[in-house]
Amino acid sequence: MLKQATKINKLIQVCYNISDTNTKEREIKSLLTASEELSCNNLEIISWDYEAEEKHKGETIKFVPLWKWLLKE
Repeated sequence: MLKQATKINKLIQVCYNISDTNTKEREIKSLLTASEELSCNNLEIISWDYEAEEKHKGETIKFVPLWKWLLKE
């Protein structure tokens, strides 16, 4: 979770290997639950090497490889 003052700007979930269907579903479910409870729709899952942008239950989730996330500002 990234927050500025009292506002939550982004929710981040981290998972090494997202290729297993059960793992991916678990991580997405957790992120969507947190999104609903904390009223935040900037969602990101960091994994070892998977990169994509997917829609789940009306929310967009960005999947970012770790190396790319580490190079962001």
